[in-house]
Amino acid sequence: MFRKEEQFGKISADVDDVIKRCSKTGQVPEEKIRSTRFRKACVRFSIRQNPNSNANITAVSRPFLILSRYGSTKKKKSTRPRPNTKELIIVSLVNSVWKSDEIKGAINYAHDIETIAKKNRWHNLFESPKWILLNPADEVVDFYRKYIESPSRQLLARSSVTIKNIHDLGCGGGRHLYYFAELGFNVTGSDLSTNGTNYVAAELERRQLSARLVVCPMTELPFEDNEFDATISRAVINHATLQDMKKVIYEVARTTKPGGLFFVTFSSERASDWKKGTEVLKDVTYIPMHGPERGLVHTFLNAANTAALLEPFFLIEELYISEHPPLIVGAPEATDPNEYFGSEYVVIGRRR
Repeated sequence: MFRKEEQFGKISADVDDVIKRCSKTGQVPEEKIRSTRFRKACVRFSIRQNPNSNANITAVSRPFLILSRYGSTKKKKSTRPRPNTKELIIVSLVNSVWKSDEIKGAINYAHDIETIAKKNRWHNLFESPKWILLNPADEVVDFYRKYIESPSRQLLARSSVTIKNIHDLGCGGGRHLYYFAELGFNVTGSDLSTNGTNYVAAELERRQLSARLVVCPMTELPFEDNEFDATISRAVINHATLQDMKKVIYEVARTTKPGGLFFVTFSSERASDWKKGTEVLKDVTYIPMHGPERGLVHTFLNAANTAALLEPFFLIEELYISEHPPLIVGAPEATDPNEYFGSEYVVIGRRR
């Protein structure tokens, strides 16, 4: 959203530049961009940090934020300050991650599922029980208690969806699938690894639990529209490029009911493995060359991009950061606890 120089308070543009930037995103209708009213609003502006001046928001109209900036005045003080100059400033608030056609489903993502499956390191890791966690993550338990078991009056006022059908996207060894199945929910687990789903099927039988298991890529979910009341996905979709992540978000939005919940985590730039390995997208996507997940794509986000990735489809109820040492130790090729720590954004969204 901000250029490098703009982060330090130096913002400048002219009418044509603002219009060009807005038109390029495709999120502002062409007829609006070309309207006389719009062009008049796009006046030339320049902001520099000045502690003696003040700026206040006079209007907010998506996708534009209109500010009135007042310079200091030497005139007699009054209860209502009179500006020497007044500049209308329009700053584009268009989504920095999505293009307008992508929001409608036209997303360029990896279709070669066979190749993706072959590169899925977790398929091989699941051959060892030491790589399979059985207890649910604390963040998932907190999500259940706060948003499903005992939601606040405010949360209930925002949605009337009763959570019954839950999708565990990227269920892996099944720890969250078991957790919700034991609580009595109708649970569907999906994963690309047959080693993972085979293990889960055997464990479900041992625990005398029932759940639906589906082998599929997370970018192409074989489920009906609005099939689930809630979708959970922990430490899963960060193993994809940014474009593939968009497709996953689109699929989750398609299969989750309006008003339904989405619990999801994203790798943070604070993680120890950020910028490690082969660079795919500068500061965002890397492929580690060493460790248990070598060769597997990892995408890292900051808080702003995390929110922007979900915003077109989900209202964000909560976003916080969770940091932890390696969750698995003692397994073959496990990461050295002295060299690694995880950092993830945990987000709870409600389907628009």
